[in-house]
Amino acid sequence: PPSDPSTTSSSSSSSSSSSSSIAPSSSLRIVESEGDDSDGDEDLDDIMNRINNYGGWDESSPISPALRDSSSSSSPPPPAFEECPICITSCPAEEIFRLSCHHVYCKNCLKTYLVQKIFKAIVTRITCPNSLECMSHIEDYEIRQLFDDEEFEKYKHFQEIAHMRADPMCRWCPKPDCSTPIIANEYSADFPRLSCSKCSCDFCFDCSEEWHEGLTCKQNQKKLAKLGKLHNDIRNDKWQKKHKTKNCDQCRVVIQKDS
Repeated sequence: PPSDPSTTSSSSSSSSSSSSSIAPSSSLRIVESEGDDSDGDEDLDDIMNRINNYGGWDESSPISPALRDSSSSSSPPPPAFEECPICITSCPAEEIFRLSCHHVYCKNCLKTYLVQKIFKAIVTRITCPNSLECMSHIEDYEIRQLFDDEEFEKYKHFQEIAHMRADPMCRWCPKPDCSTPIIANEYSADFPRLSCSKCSCDFCFDCSEEWHEGLTCKQNQKKLAKLGKLHNDIRNDKWQKKHKTKNCDQCRVVIQKDS
């Protein structure tokens, strides 16, 4: 006899409902069988978390991304030893110094490099030791970490002197027991007459001799020569010619060409 459509529909929906209710249970049993040899009473969340930790879920997984990425979020620890490119020695991390340009050197080599630069009066723009590839400057706060208080104070003093010597308006008091730097003001009414702030000696900006009122620099030098006051300077001139030295145009200090 012909079947009742409602009965057929009911039985098929009952069948599909039955099969759909079995699928999760079967799936759960498969997952449990692939895990550890538990008794089947493991919590579903624990199973999902374990699978997540093993990377078993893709981006569409309902598991939280924070849980999925938790194992890879931590950065690897820094190496215990790093090689210094100057001395080619593997040094422990506490003996390594990383500059702001990211180049790495051992503290001993970097400090020796800095001392050599300062000894050569290079104190204003000290570059990274890797001069072939890097022109970054080593900052004062980095030098401070490598020097003790006394060394850093001397470095800053040399740096101040270097800045003054580079200033075309700076002159040094001619008194041997003074030598105080004076910054001239070319717009001053007294210019080129300068007065030392320490010993009150008046001297000439152009020739760095004591002030010569009413005389040009050349006239004053002739006058001093007649008085015998330039005898030592004349003798020094001969010595300077022999040894290829001269007085610095700015500060009058004797300098020699670096061969």
